[in-house]
Amino acid sequence: IPTAVLAARLERGVIALQQTQAAGNRRMRHLLELTTEEPAAKEVRLSALGPTLLHRRHEAFSVLEQQQVALAFRQLRWNVVGVACFATGYALAVLWAIHLQQAGVISVGSVVLVLSLGAQIDGQVAEAATNLAWFVHTHRAVRRLQWFEDYADASAAALRPEVPAAAPTAIRSGIRFEQVEFTYPGTDQP
Repeated sequence: IPTAVLAARLERGVIALQQTQAAGNRRMRHLLELTTEEPAAKEVRLSALGPTLLHRRHEAFSVLEQQQVALAFRQLRWNVVGVACFATGYALAVLWAIHLQQAGVISVGSVVLVLSLGAQIDGQVAEAATNLAWFVHTHRAVRRLQWFEDYADASAAALRPEVPAAAPTAIRSGIRFEQVEFTYPGTDQP
């Protein structure tokens, strides 16, 4: 049980870090495109921004890497706790089985059975932890997709006119935009 609980907790930590690092990863990807892809090469070369862009990418990478290493160390500590819990329980079960065998309550075969079942239980718990982590990851992805679909539906409904204009049968003199305006997020001024 502690191993399964710890696996779920560790998976939540990985997902949280992925969400936290999403903007930084996009920035790194953009900087990589700027420094390696052909369309931006002329401007980067003319402006002599290559070293600056590479330095920014290195800084962004360093920040993301530090966060990932910190998470890896936290995961390692919790994995050690989980393994220690299992090992302690397993050792106690084996010692108890040996004690019962020496007292004549169970046979040597039962002690061997306890030894072999421990390895099987360890494998099954590891598999259950992996499946639980996958389920948590999938559940979050589905929740994000549902949020996005709800957001898209609400946005489409907000933009849909009450009485849509009929499409013209033919365009004779081009298209004119009248009384069209927009507002940047966070401002009220068109």
